[in-house]
Amino acid sequence: MARNNKQHNQSQVRSESFDICNFAYFFYDQYPDNIARMVAAGKTVDMHVPKGLNDAIKAYRPTSDGRSQTVHSLYQRGLLRRVGSHEVRHIALQVAHPGLIAGTGTARAIPDIEGCIQNGISLDHTTGLPYISGSSIKGSLRSALEPSRNGESESACAHLELFRELLGDDSLDMETLRDIIVALFDNETEFGQAGQPIFFDALAEPDGKSLFTFDFITPHRADEDPFKDPVPLQILKVAPGTLFNFYIALPSELRVNDKLTLTCVQVQDVFKQLLMTFGVGAKTNLGYGLFCEV
Repeated sequence: MARNNKQHNQSQVRSESFDICNFAYFFYDQYPDNIARMVAAGKTVDMHVPKGLNDAIKAYRPTSDGRSQTVHSLYQRGLLRRVGSHEVRHIALQVAHPGLIAGTGTARAIPDIEGCIQNGISLDHTTGLPYISGSSIKGSLRSALEPSRNGESESACAHLELFRELLGDDSLDMETLRDIIVALFDNETEFGQAGQPIFFDALAEPDGKSLFTFDFITPHRADEDPFKDPVPLQILKVAPGTLFNFYIALPSELRVNDKLTLTCVQVQDVFKQLLMTFGVGAKTNLGYGLFCEV
């Protein structure tokens, strides 16, 4: 009789479905709560507990009603075009293959059970959509260009040369390239003005397609044989092809030095090229977090 009850419980787990209204609430509250509840009920014997939850993630295909008070919605309705003396500029890019991993360190109380999603992910709590914080965008791009500042080393020169290619101007010397980087990212410069770029959070644009997909990472133990019996971990990432709307408030002109001034259109294009070349988020060195034209 006990065996029949156990089989009945497992059958309930396999067939249970989960409707997602707000993905942030589902992922950070309902997902771990359901896992904990099922573990307490002894329903994890065949490791099928996470399957219904993960299937719900795969089936989640949000659409936009156009009424949300996001930066993108306000911009599209003409309600956010300037911030003080700055002009708000829009960059639309889609996630390139193999996807975007952002917010992995966001805390989640999740048991170590096979099949469970272990990593965190950056989600807007109001809309439930994946997002990239403005500070992360600025920090990632600045970090990507940081080697350019390190004197005349081979690495610094290589980064500056790549930056010059992105700008598309072979006439720019190394000193001017460094001045541009300082003007783009530093709060205080020799020509400091109320003119530093302001990065808004970038939010994914729902289009009725799946925003998320799964991937695996294989951490290795730091023991005598780190390659012995590695255990792959299933993680969640933003799917390739997902559209992100980037918004940056820029001055009409950004003074680089006493000889060079960039227009807001030029600065917008620089940031677009940086996002496509260096990306944001985790594992950019493996190709994650890069963007491409829509």
